[in-house]
Amino acid sequence: MSISDISIIELALVHLIHLVNLRVSIDSNDIDGSSVINIGNHFLIGPRLKHVKMNMCARATFKNLNKISSIEQLSISWCQLQELTYLLEYTPNLYTLKASICGLDHIDNWTKKISKNFTEKYFLRLNSLKLVIDSITFDHLLLFLHELIQLRSLWLLLNHYEYMDVNKWENLFQSSLIKLDQLDLTIALMKPFLIGQTIFLSTPYDTCDKFNTKFWFDRGWGAKLDEYPHCIRLIVSNNLMPIIKKAKRQ
Repeated sequence: MSISDISIIELALVHLIHLVNLRVSIDSNDIDGSSVINIGNHFLIGPRLKHVKMNMCARATFKNLNKISSIEQLSISWCQLQELTYLLEYTPNLYTLKASICGLDHIDNWTKKISKNFTEKYFLRLNSLKLVIDSITFDHLLLFLHELIQLRSLWLLLNHYEYMDVNKWENLFQSSLIKLDQLDLTIALMKPFLIGQTIFLSTPYDTCDKFNTKFWFDRGWGAKLDEYPHCIRLIVSNNLMPIIKKAKRQ
């Protein structure tokens, strides 16, 4: 399907009143760096629609969305952080969300909005979140995650040194995400490491040790490093605990 088909599909969806699952894919050959796809009400408000997956390969926007959706699971290719925040206003029943997010426009307006009891106002029920993140500061990501107090499962793929601030992660899990059980946090860093950067306070090896402390072990989370010729991955996950315990016994 091409971008030009989106409007046709949207009109057809009006008549599919028994639709439960929807998957929309756009041919990548029809996409360029400036491509934007506007997602309207009909993609999300079917009376029985619960699961939506959009493989768009282009930035999605939700400015045409103005009706409450009852969908429970959503997967989208990528959008900006303020668009994702706007989407959550109209999907209060959303239980599982997967997305790639890149960039944040109108930062002051977004910060004011997200900091004014966003969770209580929109009664968010989001339980499981999976995000690939690029070009978003750690502090802005924390503001967003701080509002998702119902989260039980969090999966993040990050790619910048500033996300290695262990204290900020601990504050988040202590103050807001207190219900979180499942964690899969990956920070991928390219070599060489720029020790002189002011935001980079320690090496990945030192940071890995900080993630392997009582605070993390008590929650069933452990950390490890996977090193490759040109990059290194710091992984914090539930799945690592058996490995770490075995290594300590040895």
